[in-house]
Amino acid sequence: MSADDYFGRNRFATELIKHIKFVPTPFTLGLDAPWGCGKSFFINHVLLPKARTENLPVIIYDAFEHEKDDDVFVSMVTNILEQASALCSTNQTTAKSIISKIANTTGRLVKTCVKIGANAATKIIFKESLEGIAEKFDTKPEVAQTVGGEIDKAIENFILSRVEEGDSYKKLKLLFQMQLAELATEISKNSRLVIIIDE
Repeated sequence: MSADDYFGRNRFATELIKHIKFVPTPFTLGLDAPWGCGKSFFINHVLLPKARTENLPVIIYDAFEHEKDDDVFVSMVTNILEQASALCSTNQTTAKSIISKIANTTGRLVKTCVKIGANAATKIIFKESLEGIAEKFDTKPEVAQTVGGEIDKAIENFILSRVEEGDSYKKLKLLFQMQLAELATEISKNSRLVIIIDE
């Protein structure tokens, strides 16, 4: 340990980079410590320079800088793609093509998530409205039974649409992961792309 590294951060960064270079991808790693302990300092001033010397591309998304953005996912992907574009020094045409595909998939993912959320909210409101109507006709059992049957059908249709939309979301998520892997291959000699979300 050098005189400048009282806390062993350089050694930790070296070991972390070794781990990142050889662990199967994709993977998630968390650095957890109380606020003010130096996580951002470690990332920006210790880990990032060491990663650069190892030819390991790193993208940092600063969550505090983007905390007021309307859509966190879109903000994060946009920021990642901007930084990835800057890292693509070899084949700009291929990199831009990959980035364009990722942007398209991101849009499709957001639409699917919005559709799933809107669908769920609509079905909940619809179900509550039907139940309210059924209560008003409680004195007429045949009407209540008919309305109850409609509620059951609506719930069944809702569940089936959720399964369908969930499958679509899973496929888009997998496509998104594959496109990020393709981008990593284009940017990095060792097909690694480190994305850090600093919050």
